[in-house]
Amino acid sequence: MDPLRASTAINHRRTLRINPSVKIVPEAVGIDGSVERGSEFTTNEHHIVAEGEGESQVDWVFTATRTNDLVGIHHLSMVVRTSPRALCHADLALAAARREKRFGLVPYRAQVPPHLGTIRLYGP
Repeated sequence: MDPLRASTAINHRRTLRINPSVKIVPEAVGIDGSVERGSEFTTNEHHIVAEGEGESQVDWVFTATRTNDLVGIHHLSMVVRTSPRALCHADLALAAARREKRFGLVPYRAQVPPHLGTIRLYGP
């Protein structure tokens, strides 16, 4: 299965800043100080994940993320290993769920035409 994962690297920066300030009113004396500590790290946000590699049923799960909204063409490929004596076929199915900001979750299922939805796998 290719790709097994597709992701976008996201850099994060966390900063903790403390600015204490103390003022003593009668003498008008003040003490100011500042402490700052920061850290940076990178995480991967996966938008395509392959599931079921090496099993009889496999899936690619697509998830829209903050950095990738899944618009466009995505190329997927799979190598299938079977016995040359076995009659095999692959069934293609599509399902999706769209999220609308104001109307909630809208489920969607595509009907794949039979001549496109079944792929015959022939041995040598």
